[in-house]
Amino acid sequence: MNDRTSGLLDAACRVIARGGAARLRMSDVAREAGVSTALVHYYFATRTALLREAFMHADVRVDEYVDAQIAWLGTAAERLERLLAVYVSDADPSVRENSILWREMWTNAVFDDSLRTAVEESYASWLEQVEDAIRDAVAEGSAATDDIEGAAHRLAAIVDGLSARLALGMVTGPKATALVREALSIELRLVLPSRRAPR
Repeated sequence: MNDRTSGLLDAACRVIARGGAARLRMSDVAREAGVSTALVHYYFATRTALLREAFMHADVRVDEYVDAQIAWLGTAAERLERLLAVYVSDADPSVRENSILWREMWTNAVFDDSLRTAVEESYASWLEQVEDAIRDAVAEGSAATDDIEGAAHRLAAIVDGLSARLALGMVTGPKATALVREALSIELRLVLPSRRAPR
């Protein structure tokens, strides 16, 4: 992806995060990016194409952020906890923007098959990340479950619900993070290094 396309998609993400997908106009994206509307149309033939590409762009951006957040952690338990908690944190604007884009994509995907495919693929990838993180924590001995797939689905659903509430201001980032940690403890009996009982 070239810098021009990336800049247009960044602008589209900001416009959607501020006003929703229903209000997305090529002219608004052009104004946000400081370019002509014709240039936006040159790169994105339709509003739907722009919406789909903006969603995928935001998804890649937040994945890079999350990867950077968990890469330095020493244990599988810490990586699993951070993988989920980062999505309910209010510390980084790109995570909040991505959360809003997710809600908008889900709503629009109900009526548009091309958007539904993008949502399904992205969500399948997210569930795979969660499953892999659970599997690593189980192998490490810091988590326990006989149903990794089911646990991943339940934990992802909790994160989805909390991130929606966070976007609406119905829960704070610290409270949502505490609820994710509690869910991990209940679902997987997850033990983080700082919480291990002394030997």
